[in-house]
Amino acid sequence: MIIKNTRMWEAINVLVYGEKDVRTRVSIACAILDKMNVKELPEDLQKRIEKVKNEAGKKGELRNINGDVIKDRYEYTSATRQNKTYSKLAKELYDIYNELNTR
Repeated sequence: MIIKNTRMWEAINVLVYGEKDVRTRVSIACAILDKMNVKELPEDLQKRIEKVKNEAGKKGELRNINGDVIKDRYEYTSATRQNKTYSKLAKELYDIYNELNTR
């Protein structure tokens, strides 16, 4: 199989083989995808990835009184949401990855 985007592959690898619950794995995958240049992907897939990242990081960052980040947006949001929500996000990321590799 030809890997068309290394960051996307790394994110999917975390989803499939990572430890802990699905919320943690999706949070890590989204942090990896933040480092990806989404312009490398087709526009429809860009939008779908952004939608997943926005849903996974809905609450924004948790900062202390000095403005330092205590928890990133994915970690902070995942602490208050259910595993089934993140299972859907993981499935969507996997579907995007499969679609990217079949084009």
